[in-house]
Amino acid sequence: MTQDVDPEKIKYDNFDARYYLEHYYSTPNGFEGGPSIEPFIFAAEKAKEYVHADYAKSSRDEVQSWIRNDPTAFNWKEYVRVSLQLEGKAGSKEEVEAKERHMRSVFKATVFCDILTESTEVIERGYEGPYDVVHCVGCMDLCPSYDAFTVAVRKLSGLVNDRGFLHLEMGVDTTESSIQDTYIVGDTTYAKRLHVTKDGVIEALRLAGMSTTLVYEYVEDNEASAGYKDHILMIIGQKNI
Repeated sequence: MTQDVDPEKIKYDNFDARYYLEHYYSTPNGFEGGPSIEPFIFAAEKAKEYVHADYAKSSRDEVQSWIRNDPTAFNWKEYVRVSLQLEGKAGSKEEVEAKERHMRSVFKATVFCDILTESTEVIERGYEGPYDVVHCVGCMDLCPSYDAFTVAVRKLSGLVNDRGFLHLEMGVDTTESSIQDTYIVGDTTYAKRLHVTKDGVIEALRLAGMSTTLVYEYVEDNEASAGYKDHILMIIGQKNI
């Protein structure tokens, strides 16, 4: 798969995945993609097969380290314990270990993806799906325009089964605020180039042949760590047939 030359994308070649995990995942408080397996932790009991995909090699390496049960891998046990408690279980050490074994048994691969590529191949060959659920968090912020965003959504919808679901989580503009234009991980500043409203996201899903089934909005408060707040949209589209 050809990687396009984009100065903002190139920054992710040196993305500090471990710094990101250690500074943003000290306690269970939400879920994201990148080097995180948190979405999988909470979906594991329903998944027969799970594929993790990310642009940054460091993120894929972090996830692969956990799959191999490498002793240096990031410790997700507290997240697993919380997920068990939400399922009505005690979250004992034995239950945590059993769930981690199950997760590793259905974890198929961690592979390269690039939703902004000019190619039609968004994800590594052999993993094109279709999938029952595609979960995309934070990636859309890098889209340089609304047109690029609608193309990316259409490409992701192509990975989804008929009547399957595409779950997006992303910052959006509101009448009260605009999304922060940058975020910092370690010593690197990354751009958030896309400015879009909730209605714009719903329209992009419609253009991709999907009906909106769930919309949830919340404010991500990063005042203490980064000096800003973002309005986050979680939205699920279902593919029409």
